[in-house]
Amino acid sequence: ITMSQPAYISVIRKSDMKLMHQVFLEGTDADIKVTYKFMHGVNSPDMKELLITLNESNAPLGTKDYGDTIGKMHMIVLDTAALEQGKVKVLRRGVADGNAKSTVSFRQYYSPDGKYIANATGDILFLIDAATLQVVDAEPMAKMEQTHDAIFTPDSKYVIATSRTKA
Repeated sequence: ITMSQPAYISVIRKSDMKLMHQVFLEGTDADIKVTYKFMHGVNSPDMKELLITLNESNAPLGTKDYGDTIGKMHMIVLDTAALEQGKVKVLRRGVADGNAKSTVSFRQYYSPDGKYIANATGDILFLIDAATLQVVDAEPMAKMEQTHDAIFTPDSKYVIATSRTKA
């Protein structure tokens, strides 16, 4: 998954590392039809889904300018079997609202049981219901801290979050 604009997903066959497809979301059902800054993603524990996050920005659509993030994190769950064929099949979508310029999705992880997603977005740690993509909880970070990762414990009961201090 690239962080470029437009971003794309490279589908690579594991057996020989051959590039099978480069899948763009623009022009598909997954297109959010606004400019975004950074695309990230993670697969579900059963490998049947791929969660994609895109940070909406204020740059004019169609420009190469990334602009500044406006605090909206678009979440799109794609069917991995369709991606293996170079196709985009949207299973569900949602939006998490944060803060302009400071809420930027870094990394996200499914809980081992597949019920939740922890999304580290710099200034907020989001806990998201994986089935509905609704925000269950949003924990703000301290003013000088930035959450970068949020990984579940093996029993899915806790999230261990890492942060870094902004200099």
